[in-house]
Amino acid sequence: QLIDDCRNDQILFGIPFVRNKRLEEYGALMQLERIKRVYRNETLDVDVRCVGVFRMGDYRDPLEGKLYSGGEVEVIPNGDLWPTQEVQELYQEYERLNDEEIRHTDTDVDFYSIAARLYLSNDRKYELAKPSSDEKKMISLENDLKMALQIKRQVELISDNFHLN
Repeated sequence: QLIDDCRNDQILFGIPFVRNKRLEEYGALMQLERIKRVYRNETLDVDVRCVGVFRMGDYRDPLEGKLYSGGEVEVIPNGDLWPTQEVQELYQEYERLNDEEIRHTDTDVDFYSIAARLYLSNDRKYELAKPSSDEKKMISLENDLKMALQIKRQVELISDNFHLN
C-alpha cells in the first residue's frame, strides 16, 4: 500500500532510525525511484533514494485508513553541504582504492553521497544525519574518510605481502 501511494500520489516516506528496538528522533526521508521487480507473492524489489532528514513528531501505527505507520515530521533543511577540496580528494582516492571508476565530479557529489559510500555503522550514519554545524559535519566526514583510507591501505599491504610469500 505504501509503494502504491508513493507511485500514485508522488509522496515521500520516512524510515526512522531504530536503535535498541526504540525509534530515535531522526530518520531518512525517502523517495521511490522505481519498482524493479514484482514477485508472485506480491513482494517487490524497489529502488529508493534518500532526499533528506526529518525529525519525528507525532507517530501512529498504523496511520488511520492505512496498512503502514506514519505521522507528522519536520523536514530538516540540508542546506548546501558540499565537500571541501580536501574531502573531495580523499573521496576520490577512496574510490580509486576500491577499484571504482570515479563517477562524480567536484560539482555533483554532496556530503551525504560520500558518507553513504563509506559503509559506516548505523550509529555513525545517525550522528552525521543529525543537525549540527556544517563545519563539524565536514570535519567528522573527513576523519571517517581518513580512517577508511588507512584501513584500505593496510588491507592492500597485507594482500601484497601475502602474495609475496
